[in-house]
Amino acid sequence: MMADKNIEDFFEEVRASADLQGTLEALQESCGNDLLKMYVALAEKKGYAFSEAQLRVALEEKAGEMTPEGPLDDEQMESVAAAGCPYCIFTRGSYCFFTK
Repeated sequence: MMADKNIEDFFEEVRASADLQGTLEALQESCGNDLLKMYVALAEKKGYAFSEAQLRVALEEKAGEMTPEGPLDDEQMESVAAAGCPYCIFTRGSYCFFTK
């Protein structure tokens, strides 16, 4: 689906751009910390077309793919201990386009 490609391409661009990451931080206030609205607003400005609903579905699918099976080993636990990304509140830290 084109929206999935646009979502992935958008987050690739954001991962690679400190300027876009800063823009997202600035948008947080104007979007009332509604992360989906914030991402869609910035994506539209950059020429990517997808809706909040399409983004929600894509994030939920990615979160499902990233869920580990079984308990984490010591190395995996160390990598997630105290980890967090301010952009990944929606996915509860299970998937992050920025720290993928």
